[in-house]
Amino acid sequence: MDTITRLLQEVSYEGNVGIMELVKFFDKASPQEIQAFKKAADTHQDKKAWQIVQKSLGVKLHGKQFNESFQKGPHGQVKYNGAEIKFDYRGQKVGSKKYWASLVKGEWPKDNDLIALADGTDPKSPRHFGGKVTKLEGGRKVVEVWTD
Repeated sequence: MDTITRLLQEVSYEGNVGIMELVKFFDKASPQEIQAFKKAADTHQDKKAWQIVQKSLGVKLHGKQFNESFQKGPHGQVKYNGAEIKFDYRGQKVGSKKYWASLVKGEWPKDNDLIALADGTDPKSPRHFGGKVTKLEGGRKVVEVWTD
């Protein structure tokens, strides 16, 4: 059930939420589609799982899970105010995503700016939900970005 809860977070198409699509999918999908969906969902390939549902039902779901920048976040190095920060995606759970950040060049930005960069947004934009930065030994930081 944890997999289904994770997948349903903020998934919808205009006027509906993801639970109805999953009910319809499991009612109408072929055994092969259901097996492919379960395999993708159980291995945290959320985008692939939802693509299977969309294709089977002929709907286009909307929500931040279907936004490429949300799916991937920053990958590799990001430049900001003379600094270069390398982000390594460490995983996602309900409510947040985690990255390890390493300073390649320059000085660390403020924590709020680092959270925004990890969220894939402009640090001057107030659009991200927030997060938390934890310093690690060796100069790295863990950046947790809240997703809701």
